[in-house]
Amino acid sequence: MKKNPGARLARRATRRTSLHGRRPILKKQVFIWGAACLVTVIAALVWGNYLKAESEALRHAESAGEWSLDTGLAIPLPADAPEYHAGFAAPTQKMQTTQKLDYDAATFDLGSCVSPLPYAVELPSASGMTVADGAPALTSETGRFHRANLSVVGVFTVVSLEAESKAEEQLLRGMEMSLLTLYAEAGIDSFLLLGLSQNAAAAQAYLTDVKALLSSVAPSVSVGAALPPNAFEGTADTSDTPAYAGNPVPGQILAACDYLALDLRNCQDPDAILAYVSYAYMRYSLRLLTPLESPEVAAAAIEHGFGRIWEYRSAQ
Repeated sequence: MKKNPGARLARRATRRTSLHGRRPILKKQVFIWGAACLVTVIAALVWGNYLKAESEALRHAESAGEWSLDTGLAIPLPADAPEYHAGFAAPTQKMQTTQKLDYDAATFDLGSCVSPLPYAVELPSASGMTVADGAPALTSETGRFHRANLSVVGVFTVVSLEAESKAEEQLLRGMEMSLLTLYAEAGIDSFLLLGLSQNAAAAQAYLTDVKALLSSVAPSVSVGAALPPNAFEGTADTSDTPAYAGNPVPGQILAACDYLALDLRNCQDPDAILAYVSYAYMRYSLRLLTPLESPEVAAAAIEHGFGRIWEYRSAQ
């Protein structure tokens, strides 16, 4: 059988026609991909310039003291405490305030177990604790503020975590737990604990014990921990912005209590500290413990848009 010479020519013609028809499609795809890459590069440049401008504007505003808290800076973690402002109340005295705020609470200085207590409670016999001369009954003082529709925040100083021996620590902790129970029964609405270790494990263990104790005595009483500004220092590069960098310790401590407070009583430069902890303030719904004797600290916080200000006496 003879081969048909036209078949080979027909196949060549078909192949040439197929390749010729695909070239416009390939050119179109290359053009589309090239345009997409160009658009992506342009968008990245525009966004990069925008972020740079935002960062420079933030630094300029911070240096001029004109910045304000960005409420969209972070998603807050749960914090179980009312969002109120508090003034300071000394025993038998009216509440002292320094700012024109709507006050819903008063802070009381509850002292510590190693000094004469500023308020009288019924101490167990042989407790080793004493009450200051002329100290008013805590129940009458909390009742006085409750009748004025004000909550009472008891600021209590923990000393057991600084004990020199395990035996001393256990003794002091037992005294502290007894006092916290008596204070809760006398009408304290919330405890803010000073003196907690920045060692997350030690602070968590202490707070867990307090929460377990109060759950059977006064389950509605909230418990918070006060931390100094350096507790929020992170390790990430913060050259472009002074925002909080991600120290995990505050979050670990918050997991064992109801809320955190930023202790600003030794603050020398409130603008700088507030700018640095603005992220942490939003992330942890921080309360700000400000010194009554230095009203400029609370004033700076208000000017920059911070709230939840709790005024208290200066650190000694």
